[in-house]
Amino acid sequence: MFNNTTSLDTSSDTPQLFNNDCVLPENWTTAPFAYGEVDSLLDTISLPILFVFGIFGNTFTVVILFRQKGHWHTLERFLTALAFSDTVLLIFDVLVVWLGYIRETELFDDSEIICKLHLYLSQTCYQFSAWILVALTIERLLSVVVPHKLRDIVTTKRVNIYITILVILAFGINSHLIFGTGHDEGESNKCWYESDSYESFYNIAWTWIELFIEFAIPFVIILFSNVILLYKLSKRQKILSQTKGLNTGRNQRLTLMVVMLCIVFCVSMSPYVLCKLFWESWADNLHQLWCVDKEEYDEKVDQYTWIVAITNAVSYINPSINFILYVISGSRFRGELKALFLCKQAGNKNVFS
Repeated sequence: MFNNTTSLDTSSDTPQLFNNDCVLPENWTTAPFAYGEVDSLLDTISLPILFVFGIFGNTFTVVILFRQKGHWHTLERFLTALAFSDTVLLIFDVLVVWLGYIRETELFDDSEIICKLHLYLSQTCYQFSAWILVALTIERLLSVVVPHKLRDIVTTKRVNIYITILVILAFGINSHLIFGTGHDEGESNKCWYESDSYESFYNIAWTWIELFIEFAIPFVIILFSNVILLYKLSKRQKILSQTKGLNTGRNQRLTLMVVMLCIVFCVSMSPYVLCKLFWESWADNLHQLWCVDKEEYDEKVDQYTWIVAITNAVSYINPSINFILYVISGSRFRGELKALFLCKQAGNKNVFS
């Protein structure tokens, strides 16, 4: 996210955003931050809540699914992979950022290993989760368009191959982040780019590549697939209600659950993506102000930091609340959750499909 290589550092006289030779006026001090309380509130309250809720929710999801492992079909495999990915994301992104705020010094500035893993694993998991949602959406679309051929098209073997290839591609595509980021050689010892050439590559090329892989392409596929999916469901509702009502209702609930997962992804990630699109223009604006109007520069940094904090917090909703959607839409999932708390044996039917 923005917390690593694109953070706005207002703790020192020289901003981390760019190099400059401007001399500060004598006795110049930082202006009070009007949005500082909002930023602080988000970091203090929202991050730990989202982290704790997300970790427990994903853990319960994995435990429930593994108690039913003998009854798994394709949907359970996708949701297990999604839960693992979201958990890693919460640990190496949300937790690292929150602990940095509590300690008043960023963890990725103290440890070069965390510096590299923070951005690498967070971007990898965001991309992996997005394409798992794409697969879930297509699986649900096929269940409505060609329900009798679903088991032949979406097989366990093909799902395992898809997830394996997705893991390899996600970790491989983002591997340059391990070598391109680290602690700078100056006195600040900040988590930053290893070289100016890599900084140019990241800001000019990789930002757009990441945008398309992580959001734009999945968003388009998910949007059109869900539009077709909902249209087909509404069109066939009367016909399906007259045949095997239990299976029909169950299939519709599973489909709506996947639709809700996709809506959460699109709504929570859109502000972050828009913020990233405007980042370069913001940076240029700050660069011009730094040598002209220090007070206005200070105010703009405050505003941009507040916007970044909000978009980050909203994007963290995506890996944190899937558990709620499972509980709301899945009666068997609720039953298995109750059985888990009461230390009862798992049921003999799969949770979702």
